Amino acid sequence: CYWHVLPPSQNKCLNFVLTLVQSCTKLETLILGRRE
Repeated sequence: CYWHVLPPSQNKCLNFVLTLVQSCTKLETLILGRRE
């Protein structure tokens, strides 16, 4: 968790990106799961 040393604004941006990535991963898992 190296981003805890970053300024709050950058931390928010990183949190946003992480949330986006997690959402995309969940969506991909759902789509792939339906195909099988």
